[in-house]
Amino acid sequence: MIPKQLHKQDFRFIKLGTGDWCKRPTEKGWSVENNYKFNDKEILDHIAKGNNYGVVGGYGNLLIIDFDSELFQKKLRSLLPPTFTVKTGGKGLTHLYYLIDEPFCKFGIRDKEENVVIDFQCKGSYVVGPNSIHDSGKPYIVLNDIPIKKIKKSFLQKIFTVWNEREQKVHEKPMQIDTNTNAGRIKTKLRISSVLQEIGVRKFYGNKFACPFHSISKGNSYNAQFDDGKGVYFCHHEQVGGDVIDLWQRHKGYDFKEAIDDLKRLI
Repeated sequence: MIPKQLHKQDFRFIKLGTGDWCKRPTEKGWSVENNYKFNDKEILDHIAKGNNYGVVGGYGNLLIIDFDSELFQKKLRSLLPPTFTVKTGGKGLTHLYYLIDEPFCKFGIRDKEENVVIDFQCKGSYVVGPNSIHDSGKPYIVLNDIPIKKIKKSFLQKIFTVWNEREQKVHEKPMQIDTNTNAGRIKTKLRISSVLQEIGVRKFYGNKFACPFHSISKGNSYNAQFDDGKGVYFCHHEQVGGDVIDLWQRHKGYDFKEAIDDLKRLI
């Protein structure tokens, strides 16, 4: 079930599957509409049937720092204040839950080989919830069952020196691309507009389009934009964006490696 530390009315949760679908949402539009409070009967029934669930970032100022590298976790975790912590069922690394004082966009820190080493899960993103089961059969376990710590964005800026660059709205700043990697070749050869069409976007108004990840309010049809020159998109409604790989990850529910392996066929 959902742990007590996550029983906050502002937090939101989503339905995930099991097995090969243990990390993937079972409903569309989860970042805006199809999500639930901790005590909603529908999500509780879903979990009671043995299904996984996800914790959505952004709601209630929730930030989850998702380590994907043991080396980076060892270097940086000790610099962060103790908080509600979950051990993942995959690599056995950690999710650190915080309440941040300012709005922000999802982003990831990558090493020289373009591997994601730390993900900041916030608005428009989620993590697998504690007590869920990874496809390896291992559970997501609560390691530190204490209240979620408040943290300042300025404090994180001091620790993660790449924050200032990645935190800027992605359509405002060009990205540095290493064309010697699979990720770099994908970003160079795949136009962001082509990938948007691949996931179902059919109408463009200049460089604007209707974001396919949530319902459209009347009078707000073209609420997102893309930049083929920089290879990025940005949704103004959700304040979420990224490059072609980020877009494909969100569309398919893939992790970084899965997205790269799948996108290679489109080159």
